[in-house]
Amino acid sequence: MVIDVYKVKVPHQLDNWVLEKAVDNLTANYKEKILSLRKKEDQIRSLFGSLLIKKLQNELRIVSDIEINYYGKPYFKDNNAFFFNISHSKDYVTCAIASQPVGIDIEYIKPIDFSICEFIFSEKEKSTFSSLSKRDKLNYLLLIWTLKESYLKMMGIGLNLELHRLSVTIRNGNISLFLNGFKEAAYFYYIKIENSYYLSVCVNKSFQKVNIHEICNNDLITSILPNISNLP
Repeated sequence: MVIDVYKVKVPHQLDNWVLEKAVDNLTANYKEKILSLRKKEDQIRSLFGSLLIKKLQNELRIVSDIEINYYGKPYFKDNNAFFFNISHSKDYVTCAIASQPVGIDIEYIKPIDFSICEFIFSEKEKSTFSSLSKRDKLNYLLLIWTLKESYLKMMGIGLNLELHRLSVTIRNGNISLFLNGFKEAAYFYYIKIENSYYLSVCVNKSFQKVNIHEICNNDLITSILPNISNLP
């Protein structure tokens, strides 16, 4: 199995009329979702996530509608050939596509109150965390967070499982995940982007390769508004 990961750097600003025109060219479901967001930066991120999915549907000739499961995970209706998942953080929107259920999570590396570890880490992870330097603690926390998030998103259950019940073991680059002490069928890939983000991907079967694709944000806008160019 090959996993394709697409990432697009979202512009910090977008003219209101460009945002409105772009949203008007989306389906009613996408439009309603974007307009329900109060902050403009959230609307912009959601817009580019929607445009990225639309672009991939066109390129892969996926005609299936997108539906949402009970826990809020989107999927292609009546389509067992392609599975996708999307995540965004700060300046990036990312999407993973595979032939099996897939989950992706990206997190911007920034200072975090370490008290959150009580709810995220298993006892074994707490022990590992306590032995690290302050700098390494932040990296470890965000790596474990994205790995666990990608697993939950692959499973399609969001944060409806307490993270401390999951335990991640990393040995010689090999990652194993345990739920209540039992090893799960979970296979991971992770990467640091611009030394500022952790991105993790999870599937339920072994894979041969992960392809990373960079998508230009201007290309996404011009795909539905051909006369627009040179976004900030």
